[in-house]
Amino acid sequence: MVMNLERAKSIVLFLLIAISTYLTWSIWTYKPELEKIDQGPFLVIDREEKTAGDVIKPSSILIHRNQISYQISSPADLEKASAQMNKWNLYNAKKLSTRMTKKEMDDFMHEDGTVEIIFPGDVPFQLYKNALGMVNKEVPTFSFDRILYKQKDIHSKESILYFVSSQELSILEASITTKRLSAFHTTFFQKANTYPEYVPRTVNNQHKVFVSKNEISLPRYKYLIDDLNIKNFKNALFADPVNVRHETVVSGDEYTDSTRLLSIDKTTHMLSYINTNTSQKVGMLSSPSDLLKKSIEFVNNHAGWKESNYRFAHLDEKNQRVIFRLYHNGYPVFNHLGMSEIEEIWGKDEIYSYQRPYFTFQAADPFEQSVVSLPSGEEVLEQLKKMRNFDYFNLEDITIGYKLSMAPLDDNLMFLEPAWYYRSGSDWLAVPFDEAGGEINGLE
Repeated sequence: MVMNLERAKSIVLFLLIAISTYLTWSIWTYKPELEKIDQGPFLVIDREEKTAGDVIKPSSILIHRNQISYQISSPADLEKASAQMNKWNLYNAKKLSTRMTKKEMDDFMHEDGTVEIIFPGDVPFQLYKNALGMVNKEVPTFSFDRILYKQKDIHSKESILYFVSSQELSILEASITTKRLSAFHTTFFQKANTYPEYVPRTVNNQHKVFVSKNEISLPRYKYLIDDLNIKNFKNALFADPVNVRHETVVSGDEYTDSTRLLSIDKTTHMLSYINTNTSQKVGMLSSPSDLLKKSIEFVNNHAGWKESNYRFAHLDEKNQRVIFRLYHNGYPVFNHLGMSEIEEIWGKDEIYSYQRPYFTFQAADPFEQSVVSLPSGEEVLEQLKKMRNFDYFNLEDITIGYKLSMAPLDDNLMFLEPAWYYRSGSDWLAVPFDEAGGEINGLE
């Protein structure tokens, strides 16, 4: 009887161990049938990815024909020019060893029979080459701010393009099939006299700027704006959005996870992001091509091109800084608070600083518009000569742009006012016209 009881206990113990083993194995190997969840993009807005060719656009085209210069700046014509450039095919790119002075470079760029395709910043050739149909995979490291071709270099089968860095005084030369260039030449060079005439004015002994002879009329606009959803930026910029702390401050809101800070300024509709997890000081700088490429991809990755008229404007390799500027009707938009710029500063491994507006214009049609007459470019130069605290001989360029500002009593209403701007160094500032006859100091 005792033996039967012991045998029964052993059997029960064995069964319990077997059941426990089976349950343990089942838990470890269990794979439930879960419904697949669509991750989707970070931002709940239309995802619009941009390529280098989408954001790198010429700002103007200057044509020198029969001792007269003409400028193309209308959005429709510049888009047509970009579309034709995308059909080019280039090959045999090589740097020229010729060393030029500033005056020699100016003379080379503005020689009669030359077409200058001008860009707002230094464009890395390695990144932009695909937009121009470059055949060769390996190309020299080079940055340019304008593309030139000369009528005298157009031959029956093959012609020459010049990629020029006007600041570094250096040139890269590439060959192009004449058949591909001829369409551009016929469309623009042959019809140059249909565009506004611009005249050269010498700033110093080595540099000229080209300015309009006549007054220019442009519309001013009023737009209502919509704000983007800040939660979408929070989800995109923080590794673990669930554990991000939120705090309401005087100017708006702050979000932090102890290493990253996202500040929302509701008065200017601007956001500022700092990542202290990476150092701004870097031992190995990204090349201009890699820097601009990852800057475009960074905005792509959180669908940040909601206002799609942002274009590449500036690259600072030393400080690993890239700026994309808002354009309206083909003209650059400026604001002294940065409300018309996307600025990225990169650290060693990831983004260090990110500043941008988080609003878009509410509709394609403005709330209100009227026409403004701007002074001629020659009048602008005269005004600049009168300015205090500005050395006229350091003037680099002038351009027409839109000044972005908020309505005094309604920060959801934006004004776009056409104005003249001048550049000295890398900064664009509004040209101050003193209507009351007082002194001019150059401040906005």
